[in-house]
Amino acid sequence: MSDVHKIHSFDAVWQPGDVVLAADGALYIRASQNPMYPWGDASQSLGQHVEGGVADGDVVRPLILLVRDGVTLGGRLIHEGDIPAIT
Repeated sequence: MSDVHKIHSFDAVWQPGDVVLAADGALYIRASQNPMYPWGDASQSLGQHVEGGVADGDVVRPLILLVRDGVTLGGRLIHEGDIPAIT
């Protein structure tokens, strides 16, 4: 991975439909901007509408962004805290 993107806040970074790989090996899809349960379990929901059900704090960091807007990104390690958004 040559590109490392650092981000500032959860609101500016994650978009519904983002697919990420968590540090513990779990796959998640950003389901909504619901601050309580914004993530869905991608291993049970790929290809379907995903409802949030996983709290943000339960998703083990760091996260690797795999898919955004239906486009694979080749895996971008995300360090939340430094810049406003992924471009």
